[in-house]
Amino acid sequence: IKVYKDFFDVIFIINSSFLRGKSCKTMPLFSLEDIGLVSKKNAKIFLSACGGDSVYYQFATVDPRISTTFTHQNSKISNRVAAIEKNVFKIINGIIPMSYQYAQAYRLYAKDLNILPSIHLPFDISSVPDRKSYMKDGKIVIFNAALRPKKGIVYIDKALEIIKENYSDKIVIKDVRLPYDEYLRFLTTVDLFIDLCVDYDYGMSAISAMAAGCVVFSGNEPETQKELGHYDVPVVGISPQVQDIVDKIEYYIINPEQIEIIGRRSIAYAKKYHNCKTIAEQYLKTFR
Repeated sequence: IKVYKDFFDVIFIINSSFLRGKSCKTMPLFSLEDIGLVSKKNAKIFLSACGGDSVYYQFATVDPRISTTFTHQNSKISNRVAAIEKNVFKIINGIIPMSYQYAQAYRLYAKDLNILPSIHLPFDISSVPDRKSYMKDGKIVIFNAALRPKKGIVYIDKALEIIKENYSDKIVIKDVRLPYDEYLRFLTTVDLFIDLCVDYDYGMSAISAMAAGCVVFSGNEPETQKELGHYDVPVVGISPQVQDIVDKIEYYIINPEQIEIIGRRSIAYAKKYHNCKTIAEQYLKTFR
């Protein structure tokens, strides 16, 4: 066992899947016993609710919106993680959600835990180059970023087929995969960024696109705004309905002057609410 010189006041567990069982010593992960070794006697331990875990999956497989693309089959977690989760819940001082749907999952299915206010996802705003222009070559550039069924790609693909058929002279639809640095530069050439249509909330892909000045189509329900405590979210909320997606994309094709207006608002929003240093301060305040 490695001997640590310093002991920590706070331990923040991002997800139980990043921990190992006590006997799995060959896995390059921490165990709960390791956490005990590096914690001060009265240390506080927090768990982030920001990804797949058993509590979220209980919510996702029955919620009328998310369950449209979520199944029990794709929501299974390993027996190893399930066993660790149970022990994690016994030692934590609180759950810190990232948004409404994760907070709601714990409010419904783990209400005995201390569920703290949600904190925005952090993003390094300085990593995105400045945007120089919109509608390169006079056409609206649409990027389909929905890669997985859980994002509602079946609805988005059908909507984009209709948009392409009706407006082929006004748009360019792109679907590329790039290394991260190249991807961030690419985003500054995109006008409309289609992220997902199933979730209540938007995530990291949407934030990077907002920071690049795109008009982002993603999750932005009233529940999202209430959870985050403000109602100026510039994300265009879309639902898992083809016509809804078509109508909202079509609006910006018919009113192209709105693209830069919303794009610039998106940059300002990302800087105000998702700057990683600001978010770090919020976590420190919560930890204290």
